[in-house]
Amino acid sequence: MQEPKTTSAARRKKAQRQREAEKYAAMDIKTVSVQLSSNERKQLDEVRQYHGGYDVNECIATLIRRAYQTMQETKANIEPCELCGQTWPNTCDKKFKGRGECFLTHKKRELAL
Repeated sequence: MQEPKTTSAARRKKAQRQREAEKYAAMDIKTVSVQLSSNERKQLDEVRQYHGGYDVNECIATLIRRAYQTMQETKANIEPCELCGQTWPNTCDKKFKGRGECFLTHKKRELAL
């Protein structure tokens, strides 16, 4: 049985996918799948449009970079726990959790997403 002939459009598309795969591999870009509810997709679309029409990849990458930058700024300003002397996220394994001076008692919630 003969294989169907490949159209020139199919060959071009295959070549394009190969070039993109090579480009992304060279830049160490990996594909990540995210499950979003319909409400989250609407919110993402609104965020994209509000900020100038980013595509989905650009928008999510930008949000991740901003969240990372905020996290780094927050980490730089965290004081050590008054009881164990550890700085978040290195803690006393909840040994003092519940006591007023313990970081886990009063600050951990502020750091939650």
